[in-house]
Amino acid sequence: MTLIAFDLDGTLTDTLESIVTALNKTLLHFNLPQHSLDEARKMIGFGAEILIQKAVQSDSKEFLDTVLEHYMKNLLKEQLNAYVFKGIRQLFDQLNFKGYKIAITSNRQKQNLKIFVHNMNLNVDCIIGVSEEIKPKPDKCMIDQLRKLYPGYRIILVGDTEIDYKTATNAEIDSIIVSYGFRTVEELNYHGVTNPVGSVKELTQLLLNW
Repeated sequence: MTLIAFDLDGTLTDTLESIVTALNKTLLHFNLPQHSLDEARKMIGFGAEILIQKAVQSDSKEFLDTVLEHYMKNLLKEQLNAYVFKGIRQLFDQLNFKGYKIAITSNRQKQNLKIFVHNMNLNVDCIIGVSEEIKPKPDKCMIDQLRKLYPGYRIILVGDTEIDYKTATNAEIDSIIVSYGFRTVEELNYHGVTNPVGSVKELTQLLLNW
């Protein structure tokens, strides 16, 4: 019995421009310096709270919380422009045919995550986001939760950043890291990822022949 735990942003969905647009609109609202697509790309993956901390560079928690709240409102609007990577829906169909369970484990806040997955019409067995009970990756908390929900299942984590790689390492499970998302091959190699997968087609072949 196998369960594939997918990261969301940069793995299943192309959300880079929507996230960066939401971020820069927020920064502009507060008269703060904006970030280029490449600058922001490197900040993404740790969750919205860390993204705002990195982008704003403020010691005031109250101000950061205010900026974060504004960002989340912008993100809800901008993510309507995001889309599922070509081939992902077909991959899901094939995994379902083989009897695999499919989960999404994301550093998005749980409520926002469920809304976005619903809007993207992604049919999965389980959705786990960050909440008071669930710590963000690279903590192994999300994987531990999957183990409780699906005892006896072999879990494979699929993601696009060093955060996903470290999560799998911490949880002592297999991982597949893709290079078509928020990190380049060189950036992934720097963090110890060898042979990252370069396309959804390659990912499909790898998972179906695992």
